[in-house]
Amino acid sequence: MPPTQSDGCSGEAEVKLSAKDIDILKAMTERTRSDPAIDPPTGAELGMGKQTLADGKTVKGK
Repeated sequence: MPPTQSDGCSGEAEVKLSAKDIDILKAMTERTRSDPAIDPPTGAELGMGKQTLADGKTVKGK
């Protein structure tokens, strides 16, 4: 076990949250969870739009 810091804490990042804040964070975790079953276009792909290659062929983003 590492020695405690001079203030008596572990030295690791620590946050104290109220029960209400913990509930809010748990709800946010559910809302923002990734779904690996889908493959949405990335921001880079959306920004590509239609581009023409040197050979004249058009490339479309996702």
